Amino acid sequence: MTAPIDYNEIPMQEKFIIMEELWENMSHKAENNGFTPDWHLDVLANREDSIKNSKSNFSDLEIAKERLQKLTYLSMLFEFRICRTSPIVSLGEKSWDSNFVV
Repeated sequence: MTAPIDYNEIPMQEKFIIMEELWENMSHKAENNGFTPDWHLDVLANREDSIKNSKSNFSDLEIAKERLQKLTYLSMLFEFRICRTSPIVSLGEKSWDSNFVV
């Protein structure tokens, strides 16, 4: 049996090294030791097949960033409109009537 470890005594840099070593050890051949669920392996295999068969589409990084920014903006607008369903929405020190339109 091993002695308990006092993690508060280990310097932060050493903690990261230990964590990386543990991750490497645990994730090596993860599919063989039950670390990765079968459904996840199936999804990865399907994606690899799509790439091999040229059925996957890839975006330029800048175009992907723009799409994500638009989605984030639309999500924020949607959340704001959901909040407006209550009669009065408090925004910090100001309160707005629910009929306020952005």
